[in-house]
Parts: sequence; C-alpha cells; structure tokens
Amino acid sequence: MRIEQESSIIRVSALCLMGWCRPNNTMLSLTETENSWYLFRVLFHTATLYFGPLVAIALRIHVGRTHVLDNYSCSPRIRRTKSAFTASSTSPASPNRRRTSSADFPSKSIKRNGSEASGLSKPAEHHGQLYYREPYTVGYHIAFYEVILQPLVHDFFKSADPASVRWNRFRDLLLAPLAEEIVFRAGLVGPLLASGMHPTTVARVAPLFFGVAHIHHAYLRIYQKGERADRVAIATLFQFTYTSLFGTYVAHAYIRTGSVMAVFLSHAFCNTMGLPDLSFLQRHGGTTLSCVHGYKRIILMAYLAGIVLFYLGFDSNSYYGQFPQQSVLPAMLDLSYES
Repeated sequence: MRIEQESSIIRVSALCLMGWCRPNNTMLSLTETENSWYLFRVLFHTATLYFGPLVAIALRIHVGRTHVLDNYSCSPRIRRTKSAFTASSTSPASPNRRRTSSADFPSKSIKRNGSEASGLSKPAEHHGQLYYREPYTVGYHIAFYEVILQPLVHDFFKSADPASVRWNRFRDLLLAPLAEEIVFRAGLVGPLLASGMHPTTVARVAPLFFGVAHIHHAYLRIYQKGERADRVAIATLFQFTYTSLFGTYVAHAYIRTGSVMAVFLSHAFCNTMGLPDLSFLQRHGGTTLSCVHGYKRIILMAYLAGIVLFYLGFDSNSYYGQFPQQSVLPAMLDLSYES
C-alpha cells in the first residue's frame, strides 16, 4: 500500500510538471475549459496584488510623453526653435513662446539620458532671428520604449557586463522559479498531503522550507561582501518573512489547482515585479517614480483596490473567485478530508 501511494505521488508530480493535473476519479468534477482557465486565473489573481505598481508603471509612461526620465530624475522635454522676428520686436511670433535669456541655455554641457548633450549658448541675434525654448510631447509608443524597453535593452546589450546581466535575469525570472516550484511545491506538497496532513496545515508548513532555503544569502553577505551582521540579520528576517508568505500563497494555489505551471507563472511574475516601490510618495526621490508624485492618490487607491481584489479572489463561492471550489491535488492523490 505504501509503495502504491508513493508511486501515485510520483505520477501526480510528473503530470503536474506538464501544466495541469487532470483527475480521473469522481471526487472532483471540472470541465476541460475550467481546467485550462485556472492556469491563467492564478496568474491574474497574483497580478491583482500588483495593481498599484502596474498603475504606477502606466503613469510613468504617461509622464514620459512630456518628460525625459533617467535613473534618478525627470526633466521636461525641451527643444530649441527659431523665431523669425527682429531683435527690436517686443512680442514673439507665437504667443506661446517667450523670449529667452542666457540663463535659459547654460553654456556648459548637460547630461540627458546618460549621454552628453552640447550646451546651449546665449540666443544669437543673427539676421533678426532668435532662439527660443519650446516644450514638446511624444507619443505613447515612444514613451513606452524609453521608459520600459530602453532600460532593458541597455542592461542586456550595453551594460558593463551584459553576459552576467542576461544570466542573472534568466536565473531570477525563469530558472529559479521553475526549479523552486518543482522542489518546494511538486516535490514537497504532495508527500505532505499523502502523509495525512490537512491541506491547510500543508500550506502553512511547506513554505517554511522555502523560506529557510533563502537564508544562505546571509552567509554570502557577511563573509563575501563584508556587511554588518546586525543589518544582515534584519534583512534576512524580512526576506524569510515575505518568502514564507509568498510560499503560503503558491502552496495554496498548487493544492487548489494542481498545476505547477500556474504557480511557476505566478512566481516568475512576482520576481519580475519585485517588492513594491513606494518612492512615488517622495517628491524628490532616488528613482523615476518621484516623477509621478502628483498622482500619488491615484496610485494609493490602486494599491488598496488591488489588496481588496486579491482578498476577494480566495472566495471560491463568489463570482470573482479565482480557484476551484474543490481542491484538485488531493483528488489526484485519492485523498479526502473533513471540512
């Protein structure tokens, strides 16, 4: 009996690695369409928790239409134009243009988007023409490229060590999530369920192994980077807390859906987004999120809405529920539990 149960666990884990576990018993009744949709609904449920950061990204793109965003600040998009009127004229040719002074165009070079731009000297009065400073706007497609795609292209191909950057991104976004979900979900949750442990208990116990697996970073930071032990201890405790909380969520999603692919996509998405960046609350911060400081109320409301939607997604009996009403993984193992 023991050998048959272990064989069943191995079979279920192998099927789950292919994407979706399909029960063949009468304990669970899900249509093929519902099976397919739950893989993406877990990802959607995870994305609702990041509704605030996603809104902040969209607002950065919106601001990027009128501002140039670099790593630490943002500046209005300004270009030089010529206005054909005599130097003695008191009003410019266009009512939206103002006459410039030497203070508008510093003689020294200025940095923009990481490259040197030649300084703008005092406006010349040659043949009755003066230079004027005029704001301009670009389309959303250009702003999307400059705010989102251009930093990625720079990191992958133009950084000091592009090969190392590409490997780190591949490891953090694809390899590590896949390996961790295979080991800590497919390889750990099933045996714990088969041992007779209740699914709720499994969802709380299994993530502790996932959290402990990240503690080795403390050793590297202390003995290789020489960081202070007290600061590393606080950072490690914080990392253990949020990795365990995340492990609780993906363990719950794996038990309910039986899909390693679903929790892998959720894990990869969270690694891509990272921890929420709250620098938009500062008018002058260390990131370009300070450029959307004027929209902080909208972003905070989006954060609150995302938390509410994430909470409602756990209610399987509601219309917005993102999980099956019955757990798939225990059904695959022919296990039944009292409610």
